[in-house]
Formats: sequence, C-alpha cells, structure tokens
Amino acid sequence: MYKIRASHIEQDLESSGLLLAYKGVADGIQFPRFDDQDDGHFSASGGLVGDGTMSLTRFDVTDCVIRLPRADFIGYERTFSGQLGQLADAGQTAAAHGVGSISSPGQFWLHFGGQGAPVSGVAVTMSLESLDSFLETGNERRLSPPLQMVLSSDGLTGRDLPLIGLVQYVLDERRRGDPAFNTRRDRLAVPLLQEMMVQFLVDTGSLVLGSSSTNLDAVIVRKAKQVIQEHYASPITVASVASAVGVSLRSLQKSFRDQGEGTPRQYLSSVRLDRARECLKIGMQGSVTEIACDCGIMHLGRFSLEYRRRFGETPSATFRTARLARGVPG
Repeated sequence: MYKIRASHIEQDLESSGLLLAYKGVADGIQFPRFDDQDDGHFSASGGLVGDGTMSLTRFDVTDCVIRLPRADFIGYERTFSGQLGQLADAGQTAAAHGVGSISSPGQFWLHFGGQGAPVSGVAVTMSLESLDSFLETGNERRLSPPLQMVLSSDGLTGRDLPLIGLVQYVLDERRRGDPAFNTRRDRLAVPLLQEMMVQFLVDTGSLVLGSSSTNLDAVIVRKAKQVIQEHYASPITVASVASAVGVSLRSLQKSFRDQGEGTPRQYLSSVRLDRARECLKIGMQGSVTEIACDCGIMHLGRFSLEYRRRFGETPSATFRTARLARGVPG
C-alpha cells in the first residue's frame, strides 16, 4: 500500500517507489479533490511479465487522475468497484465514465472514481512490439484512431472475461508463489495473455487487421502452417504447434475450424504424407519404413492406409515404380 498525502504528493510518490516501479506506464498522479488535510492512497501490485513486453497491475486508489504516457504500449484498465474516465488533460471534467478503458499509445489522463469514491481493479498493457510480433503482419494492422475508449458494462457484455480472468489468476499466483516459480509461470502465461489481449481488441473494434489477414484466426492458422512445414519431420504434436504459435490448443483448433481448414492434426498428417510421397517418387536410398520415419511418421500401419486412401496406391507400389524407372532393382 502506497500512502499518499495530499500536502506531500511528490515526496510520497518518490519515497514509495511507485513511479520507479511503473516507469513508462503511469506517472504524474494527482488528487484534485483533496485539500491539505486529506490523505489518499494508491495501492498497486504486479509489474512486468515475461520479457517485459506486457505488464499486469492490480490497483486500489482514492479518487485521482493519473497521466499515462504509454509511448509504445496499448492498455486496458478494468474496474471491479467504482468507475473511470479518460481526460485530455488533468483539469478537464471527465465526459464519460465506465468500467473499462482501452487506450492506444500517447499521453492522456485517466480519472479514477468520482465524488471521492475509491476504485479497485486491474490493468494490462501490451507493447506494440509484442503486438506486431504476435501478429507477424507488419503494417497490415492498425489501431482504430483515436483509440481512447471508455466501455460500460453493456459495452463489454463479457468480452473481457477470459483476459481479465487470466490476469487475476497470474497476479494471485504471483502473490502466493516463490519468485523462481513465478518467472516460469509468467513465461508460460505470456503467449496466452497476448492471444486474449489481441482477441479482445479485435472484438471491441479497437484493433483492425489488414486485408491479407482479415481476422485473428487467419493469422493463427498461417503461423501454425509455417511451424508444421518447418518441423514436420520432428516428433511434433498439435499441442507443441499451439505452444510455438503462442495460443492455446483449443484456440488453435477453433481457428482451423473457423477458417475451413479442417483440423491441425489433419494438416500435419497431410504435410507428412505429401513429403513422403515426394521422397518415394524419387526412389531414394533406403526403405519405405526409413522414408516414413524421416518424414515424422511413426505409425506405419496407419501410414499405409492413409497413403492408399489419398493417392490410390500403397507406399511400396510408389517406391517400387520409382526405383524401376531409375533402373534400380526393387
């Protein structure tokens, strides 16, 4: 808990370490409704997660305004009690209040509370670098300008529940766990946090993806296909593909289904079958079994059945024909 006295705001902020802990995320805290005898408070826990491209914060504040100079971050604040509003400057009366605030990079003021009411909630920020890395679409994405949006409960209609639920879980576990375990947990949680943050931004119309990537599902499917094409020969699973893409297994399966691509497992099997056929038609040295294993296929009986169903002949027939064409005895 950071105790802030109205008559010693700058001194208390400096001594509390609050601004140092959240440098680049929040500064310039003011309590405009206090007189010299009033005290306010700003309780905050959390901080950076993963490689520092995301931050999670739980806050409990007295009626105040905070400048958010997020030069390279997009953020979302969600209150559980009290309301918040966005202001162009510290002295402006908040025109709109709600329970959620989405903001793009740039300086503006966030007003917590109203009529002295305390406000509690959580905040999550994501760097633009992390956003672009997740999407891998370069300038194909754009933030709906100007991205300063206050949402009421009706405007959210549960769209932020997966994101906020995970944020609360990570913050709760951070508070209970040991630092070393927290670091490992954060590293595992970041891909899922990224996925949920991007999906929330798309759902609210805050993030618009370019024409070559019309939605998040298309981005996920494209990245998954790239992983499979590069690693089909390894003993990868659909779960490991999802992990490499940075999404949950369920989300990966849903994205393939919604894009009319079947299932990730079917695509992986198709890539392996196609590659095996290419090798068999060349008549490479070795055996059908060795070629199948080199293509990541371990279930040889199933391989023969699926190969025949797909290509109308057995793997052995393809291999024999290719070797005879090259003058190699079958």
